[in-house]
Amino acid sequence: MKKRIQEIFQEKFNLNILKTYIILIVFYIIILIWKRNALPPQIPLFYSLPKGNEQLGTPITFLLLPFFSLIIFITNTIIASFLYKQEKMAAILLILFGFVSTLLFIITFAKIVFTVS
Repeated sequence: MKKRIQEIFQEKFNLNILKTYIILIVFYIIILIWKRNALPPQIPLFYSLPKGNEQLGTPITFLLLPFFSLIIFITNTIIASFLYKQEKMAAILLILFGFVSTLLFIITFAKIVFTVS
């Protein structure tokens, strides 16, 4: 499996996506360290629920965003490693989707942090 994943990231486009993904993870960490003391005890996180206390989560539940980002990227990379030889375009799209979802998660994360702090 390690060999398959290395094969995917031999391509320059995929390697650039991986590097950018790592930079986004560093942004998660920087934002958390920078604003951790300014975060209130309850953070609006679940916007799909009715307005009120149901929308609020603790700072620990707020870590779901980076966690899901990591899970999606790793899962897509593993699936792409199995598809890469037969379906190169599908593998690249999976990696790209993992990156885009991470980008959207960090935008949401940053907007919430800078709104409540």
